[in-house]
Amino acid sequence: MASSSTARHPRRIAGRVDWICVDLGTGGLRMGCSNEGDEDCKEIANYAEAQAGTPSLVPQAPSDIIYEPNDEGPAEPVAFGYARPRKSRRQTVVSKVKIALLPDPESYGYAHSLLVHASDTLRLSSVQQIPEDFLRFAVAHATKECGGQPRKGWVFSVPQSYGIEEVRNFRALIKKAGGIGNIYIHGESDCVTYANLPSIQDIIGEARELAFKQGRNFSVTAGIFDLGAGTADVTTSEICFNVDGTPPTITERRAPLGFAIGGDLFDIRFIDVLRAKLSIDLPLEEEQTLFEPFVDYFHRRSKPRWPTTFEEEEYPFHVPGGKERFVLTVEDMVCIMDPPIDETCQRIGKHLSELRLQLVVVSGGNSEVPGMMPRLRTMLKEKNIVSADEQVIHLAGQSSNAVIHGLHYWTSHPQLVRGRYARVTLARVVKRPRKELARLRIQIPAQDAEEPDFFDCAERIMTQGDLVPDGTRTVDIYYDIDADAEKFDVRPIVFCIPNEGSQEYTSGPCVWNFSSECRPVGMLDIMPTLAGIDVAALRRGPVKGQRRCWLRLGAQVGMDITIKVAWRSDGRKPKDEIGLCSSTLTLNNLELPNEGLVNEFRTPIQQRESCNSSISTDTLPGHLDRLRKAPGTRDLSQQTILTPAPSSSSEYITL
Repeated sequence: MASSSTARHPRRIAGRVDWICVDLGTGGLRMGCSNEGDEDCKEIANYAEAQAGTPSLVPQAPSDIIYEPNDEGPAEPVAFGYARPRKSRRQTVVSKVKIALLPDPESYGYAHSLLVHASDTLRLSSVQQIPEDFLRFAVAHATKECGGQPRKGWVFSVPQSYGIEEVRNFRALIKKAGGIGNIYIHGESDCVTYANLPSIQDIIGEARELAFKQGRNFSVTAGIFDLGAGTADVTTSEICFNVDGTPPTITERRAPLGFAIGGDLFDIRFIDVLRAKLSIDLPLEEEQTLFEPFVDYFHRRSKPRWPTTFEEEEYPFHVPGGKERFVLTVEDMVCIMDPPIDETCQRIGKHLSELRLQLVVVSGGNSEVPGMMPRLRTMLKEKNIVSADEQVIHLAGQSSNAVIHGLHYWTSHPQLVRGRYARVTLARVVKRPRKELARLRIQIPAQDAEEPDFFDCAERIMTQGDLVPDGTRTVDIYYDIDADAEKFDVRPIVFCIPNEGSQEYTSGPCVWNFSSECRPVGMLDIMPTLAGIDVAALRRGPVKGQRRCWLRLGAQVGMDITIKVAWRSDGRKPKDEIGLCSSTLTLNNLELPNEGLVNEFRTPIQQRESCNSSISTDTLPGHLDRLRKAPGTRDLSQQTILTPAPSSSSEYITL
């Protein structure tokens, strides 16, 4: 938790690189770069006053951005990372910018309120502008250090529970920030798994080799705990080691759990103790400036030393208007530290209560908070989730930078996620000439061979959803309509899944299977959506007496499976999004099996279980009340203190 005071300025990367990897955490930013075939990524540092954080192995910059007020309009962003504001120019630093990008930012209480306050006082367009400005600086810095945009692409991490729309918005944000070319986005928990694969292989080595000798793959069920500064994310995955030597594949087995209890919560609770002990009455921005040295001291010295070497500390800072120096006691620390640790263990234990895991991989800055790992191991064994401490992997000193190394690992093993996330198949049955089969020397299934001159072909779009390169893909198809038709009368589109082991064929741009090798699971009737199309307004097609209408189809897989249908009023093939009519339809009553469709798509039941940041058994409120009533402290009963109310993470109580 300590940090080196010596600035490190690695030499700038010579020439352009293939990949730039970015891990934007709640508290800090880590970036690395690599070329094809590199064993590991190189750090991207040279931030203003950059320091290589300890225990992080990759230099990181805090997720801070500095604004300079503009009397004539919104404030201007001027620097990011370790840069310090110039008070002579009235510059303001805004921290923890990622919170504005999370699905439930209000859960972060005090930290989110500071972002809202900064957005208002700096006259920004919205809170969202803060992370946008930060990413613009980060992308520009990485591009400068690496001699330009990466040749093969940017690789970013996001919370594992992000859905398709959140990933799409994040990709758009990166493009707006200046990222050019391919943008790949992966789940943080998956990246942690990739980074820890060597340790996992060491633990299961003998059992894996025995399975390989028997000619079969070897699978383990693992829990991935990403205990970050802002959130805790828990995923349960099956890691399959393949006997053919190809890299392992990872399949999510249960809905991810996410809740807003992270390392930053300890700092927020420390601030509550400060308020209860100090005689102050300041506006929010002045209070933040006053508290900063106290919080920094707590974060770097008190928290890392507790409980092994912590003693009651007298902080070396005088407080304006205060009667005495601030003293942090053992009782204060117990009330600050114990309840969040216990709550984290309790929630993880409840989420995994019916499972038995062979491995647990723990990462994130909060995993290195003193007391966290011993209690977590004890809980996992008491609930029989694991049977021994050796099954819990936590590499102290490396957990904070695991995501960036996992992103790099993916660049060399992209096949890891090809079957990992949402993949569905849209199909419509068409007729293909028999001569094409002869040319391709394709064996025809008996059912399809009954057709004398043509065969049935299920033309498919492969769509890859959450967190997979390029997000949801689209396909353009057309219908030829009788020119004299009074209405747009077309066949439904079949939603199907190729049978396990069925052969996949390619012919030109088409990917297809024989219809007999596909299993229909749903059907989409697009006629009601397209009923308003004027057939007479469509362009004439190549077939005499017919008019052609092109449609663009795309699929999204989440809690529901939805299909987006887009078209032009004149029926021409869409070239961009301009001038398109569109409608989003939901596939209902799908004939899906109860078990997850491994390697096909993320099952709709897998929804993030999100919990707020309230702590069920918290000793801090009572402790704060005793402090406020203690002799020598001013009665702060009229001050508003941002403390999460037990009933809701978005409400606050006035003390």
